[in-house]
Amino acid sequence: MIWESLGIVKENQKLHKGNVEIEGDLATLADKSIFPGDVLWVRDSEIFENRDIADEISEQKGDILQVEEGFRGTLLTSSVSAQLCQGITFSE
Repeated sequence: MIWESLGIVKENQKLHKGNVEIEGDLATLADKSIFPGDVLWVRDSEIFENRDIADEISEQKGDILQVEEGFRGTLLTSSVSAQLCQGITFSE
């Protein structure tokens, strides 16, 4: 998610809570004392040595984004006049 949102590749992500870096991939949020409402921040280590990011870039370009259609196909986007709906009553 951080890669998609901020463009920081996985290997370069340094996640923090306060001034403490959160390390380890196997711990749960509770193990790291991260609870709802906590503020986390990420820093890019900017280390590009000994790795080829061409695969990562090509994978990103290969992802097809699905167009969101919102309310298409529902009455919320229809061109039905409000006058046509005046006679409709709803029961509880």
